[in-house]
Amino acid sequence: EPITLEYYLEAASYILTHINPNLIIHKISGDAPKNLLLAPKWNLHKKWIMNGLDKIMRENDFYQGMYYTKKED
Repeated sequence: EPITLEYYLEAASYILTHINPNLIIHKISGDAPKNLLLAPKWNLHKKWIMNGLDKIMRENDFYQGMYYTKKED
């Protein structure tokens, strides 16, 4: 069963808060053609993904790298 949009947004916000703040994120979701996408169907609605992630990040005062800790070699 495909993951839900809510689970994806929760996971994406967790990852963003834990990665290096100096990394540039180029893509938050894929862009599969409608005729090739099997699932999840919510992936066809990029605004749902971007607006949902933005809402979670703003409502929780999250920002990229807020929990990032640099590991020493």
